[in-house]
Amino acid sequence: MEENNTPTKFNMAIATLIRLDNLLKNCAHSSIIWDLIGWKDSLFTLRRNIFPFIQSDEVTHIEELFLKLNSKNWLTRSNKTNPSKYGALRVLPNQVDRVFNLLDEIEIYMQIAMKEAGILMPKPNDPRFALEQ
Repeated sequence: MEENNTPTKFNMAIATLIRLDNLLKNCAHSSIIWDLIGWKDSLFTLRRNIFPFIQSDEVTHIEELFLKLNSKNWLTRSNKTNPSKYGALRVLPNQVDRVFNLLDEIEIYMQIAMKEAGILMPKPNDPRFALEQ
């Protein structure tokens, strides 16, 4: 089979933007209803999806924020009696406000990084051409 190296207009820009939009909606919904684990999971998935577009120092900072969240013993597994089955992750009751504030900080930082990378709002004057740049 012969390989075709001709550039194509097709790319994953639209699908990527839709996926990012859905993740941001999940984050907003989870934060509104105080579903902290759902919010954390959505942010973690968003993190994985924006890494190719943001600066390496921003990647490092986001990783540090997640490490801070995981290292504070604010989260625990609901099934401690059977170590082979981890059980659902939950927030310790006396740490809810701290977890909420840190998740809020992570999301704000990620949205600023997305804005600077031009994936939150288009940079060109004419948004119809934002995906072709």
